Amino acid sequence: MTPGTKKPDISGLRVAHVVATDAFAGSERYAANLAIGLSRAGAEVTLIGGDPGPMRSALAEVGEDVVHLPASGLTSSWARLRRLGKRDIVHAHLTTAEVAAVLAFPTRSHTVLVSTRHIAARRGSSMLGQIAAPAVRARLDGQLAPSTYVAERIDGPCVVVPTGVADADQGTHDQPVVIVVQRLEAEKDTTTALRAWAASGLAGRGWEMLVAGTGSEGEALHELALELGIEGSCNFVGRVEDVPQRLARSGLMLATATCDSFGLAVVEAMACGLPVVAAAAGGHLETIGPVAGAALFPARDYIAAAALLRRLAEDGSDRAAYGAQLRERQRHEYSLSAFVDRVAAWYLDVLGPRNSRSSQDRAVAGQLGLP
Repeated sequence: MTPGTKKPDISGLRVAHVVATDAFAGSERYAANLAIGLSRAGAEVTLIGGDPGPMRSALAEVGEDVVHLPASGLTSSWARLRRLGKRDIVHAHLTTAEVAAVLAFPTRSHTVLVSTRHIAARRGSSMLGQIAAPAVRARLDGQLAPSTYVAERIDGPCVVVPTGVADADQGTHDQPVVIVVQRLEAEKDTTTALRAWAASGLAGRGWEMLVAGTGSEGEALHELALELGIEGSCNFVGRVEDVPQRLARSGLMLATATCDSFGLAVVEAMACGLPVVAAAAGGHLETIGPVAGAALFPARDYIAAAALLRRLAEDGSDRAAYGAQLRERQRHEYSLSAFVDRVAAWYLDVLGPRNSRSSQDRAVAGQLGLP
């Protein structure tokens, strides 16, 4: 928010987020962070879906102020929403959650239904999406996009609200570790990360690579590490719950995704001043791209990625200065408080005449630059 701007008043607003999965990746972390921020702002928040263990750990800082209800898939998510009853806002994440919300609240007289589009594509990549897309488009009262990259590739009008993350202390970054935090799926292109690591030669200089994440390419990536001869310096640790602590200690992050809608892990790295080497694609162009001297390489170009890793690893002062720039950008552009304020103002704007708050409160959306 700009100085002097009135914060949106959402006290008592009843909000339900639904993610309809049993995972805890970018979309689920987005929903959890937003739920925490909205709860602190006075809303009554329920979150449906997500891996119960990590989700409850993420929500622990607000205790029971955010109600978490496990659900996975269309049927259980729909049932949770139906039992929950009328909400002021139901906020869906991904197509299955959208369909569950439409089935639970088919008419606008029941509740306002909005969605965050986490994937930079039109609905219809799955059979469910193809069947449900017309009904979802007709029922939605509004859509958010976390980046311009997403907004330009989805169907229907939307408002761009960049995702925010909690500010973090400056990390020590005293361990010679290149960390990769991403799902092991094709679109994340972890193959390029392994090839870049092998080409960098950093293992011979006392560095190691740490790959945090799981996915369908896990076995193939282990085999590639053996083929490249890096199995001794490339550690696959699976899904971990101490990512912030690992980011704070690591020396570099490598992000190879070719079409990240936003890149939440990258911005979390920025928050603690961790230097990021990233593919010049997707949301990375909007997050670290504007930073002077951003360490971006052409997507899938592992030789260029290796050169950037090597340069930063060899120059501690350059590495620290670059990390400081990234941290400053996160605080100015991607803070959690500003993100929550923008979403809250958008909620009030979407509620429109049905919102009993004053016109002054609703005008906050305009003050925050939302249409």
